[in-house]
Amino acid sequence: MNIGVMLAAGMGSRYGTEIPKQYVMVRGRELIYYNIDAFKKSKLLDDYIVMVNEKVHISKKIETYYDVKTIVGGATRNESIGKALDWIKENYGGKEPINVFINDVARPMLTSEMIDQYIGLLEDFEYVITCSDIRDALFSKEGIKLPNRKDCFLAAAPEAYRMHILEKYFDRFSEVDFAALQLPTDIKGYYNYNFKTNHKLTYMEDLQIVEMLLDLQQGVK
Repeated sequence: MNIGVMLAAGMGSRYGTEIPKQYVMVRGRELIYYNIDAFKKSKLLDDYIVMVNEKVHISKKIETYYDVKTIVGGATRNESIGKALDWIKENYGGKEPINVFINDVARPMLTSEMIDQYIGLLEDFEYVITCSDIRDALFSKEGIKLPNRKDCFLAAAPEAYRMHILEKYFDRFSEVDFAALQLPTDIKGYYNYNFKTNHKLTYMEDLQIVEMLLDLQQGVK
């Protein structure tokens, strides 16, 4: 079983609008649309859910408009993933093995082909994460000497895991807010450096970049 999880429960306070950023309009569509569209077009996902806040879940706005299942997320990213895992276990716990694909809806450049690529990689790896090299200098606010940037990289969603690995090692209450960082170092993972356009809508200044990337991806002139 391959189950997809869209994380959309956050408030997006850094974006600076009254509504959460997942519902702001980007090229005429709500930001959340782009992930839902990719998940729906995946050839390998058997099911998927959208983690939203309680108010949105009760209103059934997203469920009705996009014809998707919504689950109430948590106060943190980890808690939302934990609740998603609870739902997967409750609904598909007897159907092993299970793979879990996760993305933040604030990262709209996801495609169905990429979802299927990550799921396919789980045949040989325990998890898959999206990575990029660090281009700038590293400094610590506490004055602690940091390693050379060449020895480090940035990790982000989209990400995929074999369910049994998350059940064994993932702690929803951990201060480590990226699941792969909670795994032992001997767990075999795949680091994907080829998703160059994986831009996240965090600040209002990101909107133009995201719109440009979407235009390029969709062949808009």
